[in-house]
Amino acid sequence: MNNLAKRRIEWVDNLKFICIFFVMISHLKCTPSILIQFFEPFFLTAFFFVSGYVYKEQKNLYVLLCKKAKALLVPWFMFSIFNIITSQIISFNEHLSLKIELVLNLLQIRGLSDKMWFIAALFVAHIPFYFFVKYFKTEVRLVIAIIMLLLCYIYSSYVDGSIFPWGTNKLPWHLEYIFVINFFMVLGYEYRNKWEEKSCILYSKVNGILFGFGYIILLVVKIMLDTRQGNVFVVSTFLTTLLQLIGILLCIFVSKLLPYNKWINYIGMNTLIYYGLHGKVESIIETVLRKIGIYQGACTNTVGGIIVGIAIVIIVLIILLLPTWIINKYFPFVVGKWYKKKVD
Repeated sequence: MNNLAKRRIEWVDNLKFICIFFVMISHLKCTPSILIQFFEPFFLTAFFFVSGYVYKEQKNLYVLLCKKAKALLVPWFMFSIFNIITSQIISFNEHLSLKIELVLNLLQIRGLSDKMWFIAALFVAHIPFYFFVKYFKTEVRLVIAIIMLLLCYIYSSYVDGSIFPWGTNKLPWHLEYIFVINFFMVLGYEYRNKWEEKSCILYSKVNGILFGFGYIILLVVKIMLDTRQGNVFVVSTFLTTLLQLIGILLCIFVSKLLPYNKWINYIGMNTLIYYGLHGKVESIIETVLRKIGIYQGACTNTVGGIIVGIAIVIIVLIILLLPTWIINKYFPFVVGKWYKKKVD
């Protein structure tokens, strides 16, 4: 194991690898909806959880914003501009004009040319999180986080988007979502400081299997309820949150049980680059497969779609190893590092 791996928390990089894998496969057109429904509750919330877990308290908000601007806003800007410009030059799908896409990117309204929304939303969520950690004790922090989470869900479910000129109740810079992020960041922070040592007894293969079965059963129940008319908001919200929590717990189980693997850890510690670059590479591969006539046929059924999706993601993971190494070694500022870090 190299020195860089020793300075990092291995299971965190394992978890980030699992989540970026699901992020990448979720963006493929061949991925069947049943697979997306399986990992949708946790593949982003686990990222938020880890952000809270690794959070280091800062002496004031200005210092925090400066650090997060370099670590998140700079990569958000660099990768979003890269994706917008390359889409104008090499495009496999319909897109808006360069001017409109640049404006929408700055507005950051969910669903409107915001391919790097996750990074922007995470930056904004650090602002309330700073105050939660600095001024509230654990019990109060958790209660307020839960209340704000519910308010976010109520807003998203009941506020009519037609009152806004952009036709959706999504707000600029993802303000309607940041307290959802904040809730899971708080849980990650409390997990590291209060709960991790006490929960060690849970981490076994048997418990992992039991929680896995419980997760699948709850997921089936939620899917069945969602298909019914007049679905009760409270029940749906409770099941969604419970699935998210169990899903994160399962990710931790798997991440802590995985043996050290330098490639998994390397990708896990560079998920920001993979998040920023995978979309265009996936589009190229999908287009090539479509041109040679094997893509549509392979994706006509659930099993075929899953196999093709996994194969494409593995190929993209391998292809992006070189760009990731180059960025880390020669252009570290792209990912908010203002020095050249040695990469083995």
